[in-house]
Amino acid sequence: MLEYKTKAIRAEQAQLKSPARGLLYTLGLLQRIQTGKRAVVTAIVAGPHMETSLHWEGRAFDLRSKHLSDDDKQAFAQIARFVVGIFGGKVLLESAGTPNEHFHIQV
Repeated sequence: MLEYKTKAIRAEQAQLKSPARGLLYTLGLLQRIQTGKRAVVTAIVAGPHMETSLHWEGRAFDLRSKHLSDDDKQAFAQIARFVVGIFGGKVLLESAGTPNEHFHIQV
């Protein structure tokens, strides 16, 4: 259901706080069902994040988006925003159109 960009990122999933950890698995499953493609986790805690980023608190993670079609990106963003919004969180498509394009999920 989930793939990880690196083994180090996979190990970081234990640092995710609730409900971010549950949302990681839920959104991974939803992306697989919706697009037929596995969700790829590209960042959890480590990485070049802003000082005020919720990544440092274990309340954010990034999912690759560049492997999805534009229609799949829009459809996934819509359902992800609904699910994450239940917990007061946000889903952003960051760096759109660049090699670093990804969904940033924070809660």
